[in-house]
Amino acid sequence: MPQGGSQNGPRCVVIGLDGLTWDLLDPWMQAGLLPNLSAVVRRGARGVLQSLELPLSPPAWTSITTGKNPGGHGIFGFVALKPGGYQLDTIDGRACRAPRLWDYIGNAGLKVGVFNSPVTYPPREVNGYLVGCFLTPDVTKTFTYPESLGKELHEVSGGYRTWTSQVFTPGTPFPYVNELRGLVTMRTRVIEHLVKTRPHDFGMFVFMESDWLQHKVWHLLRDPSLSGDELYKAAQAVYVELDKAVGLIMEACGPQCNYVIVSDHGAGFHDRVMHVNKWLYEEGFLVLKNTPRLVVRRFLERRKILLRAYKVMSWLRGRMNWIGKLVPNALANRAIDFFTSFDDVDWSRTRAYSRDAMGQIFVNLKGREPGGIVADGAEYEALLEEIEERLHALPDPRTGKPIVTRIFRGREIYRGPLAGEAADLVLVLDDFRCTCSVRFGFDADGVFSGVEFCDTGTHRPEGIIAACGPDVAAGVEIKRAGVTDVTPTVLRLMGLPIPDGMDGRPLDELLTPAFREAHAVSYQKAEAAQGAEAPYDKADAEMVEKRLQDLGYL
Repeated sequence: MPQGGSQNGPRCVVIGLDGLTWDLLDPWMQAGLLPNLSAVVRRGARGVLQSLELPLSPPAWTSITTGKNPGGHGIFGFVALKPGGYQLDTIDGRACRAPRLWDYIGNAGLKVGVFNSPVTYPPREVNGYLVGCFLTPDVTKTFTYPESLGKELHEVSGGYRTWTSQVFTPGTPFPYVNELRGLVTMRTRVIEHLVKTRPHDFGMFVFMESDWLQHKVWHLLRDPSLSGDELYKAAQAVYVELDKAVGLIMEACGPQCNYVIVSDHGAGFHDRVMHVNKWLYEEGFLVLKNTPRLVVRRFLERRKILLRAYKVMSWLRGRMNWIGKLVPNALANRAIDFFTSFDDVDWSRTRAYSRDAMGQIFVNLKGREPGGIVADGAEYEALLEEIEERLHALPDPRTGKPIVTRIFRGREIYRGPLAGEAADLVLVLDDFRCTCSVRFGFDADGVFSGVEFCDTGTHRPEGIIAACGPDVAAGVEIKRAGVTDVTPTVLRLMGLPIPDGMDGRPLDELLTPAFREAHAVSYQKAEAAQGAEAPYDKADAEMVEKRLQDLGYL
């Protein structure tokens, strides 16, 4: 692998702040609470970074780091079907089938540093170093490249972590919120160490804590009247710590560096869910087996016995005392595993089903699904039209008006050789105030129910982008920017050619006239797509799935 490495500091650094939105940042910047982000905006450019139509972190961050939409890189959500059946695998970095931003830079002979960028576990070889993301199941195993770096990070941080040890509960929220602030501090200390000890030309450093917090306390963050509340103050302190992290990273990397700050999506209020598989069942698109086991499950679900058991065991498991130690993960998961699931579906008669987060409907398509019964072509199109028609007629039980804001067809929004793996329909309900549950929801009274996993916030498509540095023009409002634009823009700032076939464009409007004049845009032939590899083993998959369940994604 070619060698390089700047002795004067990186040329370009991307700082990722997952889920951040100008709706939160602008009033706090005006109040003087976020001086470093304010300085970036004052000295440089800013704008909205439009996420994907389905604004989920794994596909959105992968689009940021490949310049391609999911049809080009192959990551559409948190899960994918296991080969030969309808069981689900949690995805990891091996599901990405396109080169990453740091691959292009490293192949040009420049050193890279990648830290906590989502969907980078397990770590791959890079021309520099890479620290795996929140999908890392266990930091006692290899989570860095080179492998020896892991031990060093544990020593620097006092025990490196990719995830929280606390579980958020409304009755005892402070341990979780305060731990998020501590994780930001720990990650910042590690990044400073990496910048000082490992010279590199490009860095990408991502923080997930903002998103994890917004899911749980959005109702507080968007209500200025609660600014005196102690939990509000504790939550706001996490963002103050993130702003401090931005300042410390910029100080460590130096004034010669160009900085690009991005979020993969925005955030907004969330107050209910739709049980899509239950709706598909009631409408006759999904059929369940008629077995004694399912009769028992449905009986327990209707009386909410399973849900109560899961909530109690999850609460006990989240307590940091001897009681929680008596409730292992496997026991708590047995309760949720007993809910109606894909094991109970009669696939020989099911035409459509939903899987993954935020409203994705899949046709049980011949040649794609292992037991597909719907033929592509006229039968497929007629089925989609029928589902869309009934969804558009579905009323919001609160207002009586249609709850569906928009329905996207996967074949229209995804482009590329892997687009056929995507959901056939993507739903937006009440402008994202209502999301779609991953559970069947037979314990709910109707198709809709209240929020799950204590979430009062969820994703919105409008993320942020801000940039500053010697090659960034001041006072520019960046318009019509999307997540696929980040990779070509960074390659442009690095003075490297942009591979053919990217869905994004270099955001030349944020560059100074002098830079544009001195550096003409150049292109090169794209590298071949990579093949998918098998994801986690069983034990690691269970650990990651539990974490994603706590966030409401699985």
